This record gives sequence, structure tokens and C-alpha cells, in this order.
Amino acid sequence: ATFASVLKAHADHVCVLDLFGSKPRRLSDAGDHYLQGTPFEEVAPGATVREAEAFVIYAISYMSHGEILGLIRKLKASRPGVPVLVLENSQAVTAYSLPRLAEPMLAAGADGLICGEPHFNWPEIKGWLTTVGTKPPANVVTSSHRRPPVRVISKGASYPVPAWDLFPLEGYWSLPYSHGPKTRRFLPVLTSRGCPYPCDFCVVPETNDRRWRGNSPVEVVDEIITLRNRFDVRDFQIEDLNPTTNHERFEEICRLLVE
Repeated sequence: ATFASVLKAHADHVCVLDLFGSKPRRLSDAGDHYLQGTPFEEVAPGATVREAEAFVIYAISYMSHGEILGLIRKLKASRPGVPVLVLENSQAVTAYSLPRLAEPMLAAGADGLICGEPHFNWPEIKGWLTTVGTKPPANVVTSSHRRPPVRVISKGASYPVPAWDLFPLEGYWSLPYSHGPKTRRFLPVLTSRGCPYPCDFCVVPETNDRRWRGNSPVEVVDEIITLRNRFDVRDFQIEDLNPTTNHERFEEICRLLVE
């Protein structure tokens, strides 16, 4: 949702296909497991897939790796000449490092793996996509550029308010899924990114280079108020990897919320 806001800020037309959120109570038999949501085959004939100039698949979790490979193949079969990128989820302990599984993703047909946050060099990535023969940016892995990626991490950067309007929120609100007690309507909030600790059981030291960066308290509260006004939501769940690395910052967030 944050990346979608970045795209919109660069005047790019962006559509989100949320196969899970669109029909989360629908189950499809996938052999040794079930898939929740709308099967890709049902959206493939639609305008979003038919008219897209590029596809970005969000690699949300290591548990969905098989489905991500399947989506790459299906998109390439539907639109052979359209670039398919895979975007790393750098802000979750359930995510995984794309360079470590670059071989199967590129073999499935992915044109590039975006590592880390593309928010800060999207124009460079877009220039590479639209100009034949251009060398990919340092945070993109391709079949011809397998060098270790340099993830773009901008300390003290401002993030736009996530474009949750592009997502089927009602589908999520209809489920009893959340990280804590929930009301009928709720939204996640990231007040910070990254984590400074080197835990070897976690992927985050690799995807964030052990760099923690917190949004300013004013930005955090402004985002919460904006989302409250936009979606009539008053239940916000903090989804940071490590929100209280700087506890004075979080105390100020609380003070501003009370104020």
C-alpha cells in the first residue's frame, strides 16, 4: 500500500489485484493445501491484467513462495512481453530474502527482483524498465546481473500515507484475523522500519542491514488521523518490527495522540 502511494505520487497509474482480500472466505483445493481467495484464472481476462504495462508481485511471505512462482508463470503466459517484477517484503519476520531464491524466480520468468524498499529510487527502476539495454539499479537482481543487491535504505525519510483505498478492506474486516483484539474496522500502521539487532533466526538483519529508522511522531499521528478521517477507522494495529527501539519517540507519539 505504501509502494502504491509512491507510484501515485510519481503520476503512475496503479491497480492492486488482491486475490486474498477480494474473496477471503473462498477456498480452492491446491492438492496438499487450500488457497484462500480468488483464483488468478478468474481475473486474468480482466482489464487490469490485459492492459498492464508491468506487473509487481509482492513476495509477502516465505509460506507463499510456491504461489508466487505460479503467479510469475501465469502472468508470463498471459502477457509474454510485459515485465514481471517481484517485490521483497523487507518489514516482516515471516518474509524472505529474494536473492537467496533468485534462481527459481528468474527461471519461472521474473524479469527482476526488487530488494528492499523501492520507494526511494522508483524513477531509476522505471527508467530501467522502459529503456532497452539499461543496466538495472543496484537493488534489482536480474538473470544477467546476479551480484548481491544494494538495498536502498533512507534514514529519516518520509513515507506517504498507504493507499488502502486500492485494497478490498471489507474482505479483511470480515475475518477474525489480526495481531490482537480487533473491532469491526481496523488498519495496520508502520511507525518505523527495520531493526538494529543481529538475531540469526530472523531475515530482517539481511533485508534491513541492521538499520532501524523511525518516522517522526508528528508524521505517525498525522497518518493515523488521515486514515481515521478517510476510512472512519479508530482501531490501529502497530505492525513495526521493533517499534520501541527509541522509547522516547513512542512516548511522544502517545502524548500527541492524547493531545
